[in-house]
Amino acid sequence: MAARRMSQKDLGNRFGQSQAWISRRVRGQVPFSVAELATVARVLAVPLEFLVGAVGVASTDLTPVVAS
Repeated sequence: MAARRMSQKDLGNRFGQSQAWISRRVRGQVPFSVAELATVARVLAVPLEFLVGAVGVASTDLTPVVAS
């Protein structure tokens, strides 16, 4: 998210949720649903495959937002 200059609060607002809601998912305490990941990918303008760690996604300037 930092690479996109978007805070957890900003992303939460896109979902109609709080910063804490996003934080729990980013830290891996609560899993993202596939639909939520698709929305995150759209908001951050990255391929969904980037967020789920698919092999072969070429990018050098982005940092995954989902904890492993």
